[in-house]
Amino acid sequence: MLAYPGVAVSTAWAYSQVRPDLTHPSPYLNFIGSLSGGRIAGKALIRVLENDFQGPVERSNPIVAQLRSHLSLAGAQACSMSGSGSTVYGIFDDRNAAQRAHQDLRAKGCRSFFCRPA
Repeated sequence: MLAYPGVAVSTAWAYSQVRPDLTHPSPYLNFIGSLSGGRIAGKALIRVLENDFQGPVERSNPIVAQLRSHLSLAGAQACSMSGSGSTVYGIFDDRNAAQRAHQDLRAKGCRSFFCRPA
């Protein structure tokens, strides 16, 4: 599920807010190893989801953190900001919970998109 809070984030500004650091490779290697069977191991994927832009964007635009919290409370197994922001995504393993979250956000005036794997 995707939710857009209506906040524009300048990519140049976002990059100016972070200092690139190397991440610890273990979770990433575990995730890559899980792909050998041709399927994505969901729990391994969730452990490697991170976004260095999220902190600065959320501090500047608290609505982004509120959206992420909403998705988490609605049952998302993982949620984070996409790219340099401000769209937030939630990964649900319960289709009904995802649809309820989508409908709730739309009722509150948020642009929300229900997505499912093909």
